[in-house]
Amino acid sequence: MKDILEYIISDSRCESAIQEYSFSESTEEWVYKNIELFNTISIRVDGLPSIASCNYQGRHFENIKEFHSFFRKAMEVIDDPFDEK
Repeated sequence: MKDILEYIISDSRCESAIQEYSFSESTEEWVYKNIELFNTISIRVDGLPSIASCNYQGRHFENIKEFHSFFRKAMEVIDDPFDEK
């Protein structure tokens, strides 16, 4: 992300995505719907887990942080081999 407006928009989208989860029919459906948003707000370095890009010039964007964490947990549920689908 490049400027403050992008962070503000992404923060709002992340808030909406978290709220939409409760209305989603499945975790897998929600993940696939929001994978692009997750990729947009993530910082990736080879060999390390991704982190949320939730700070811009000293301003913290809590919804981006929360969405990143929530999304990663949702991915764990999908990847759980003991989860009965």
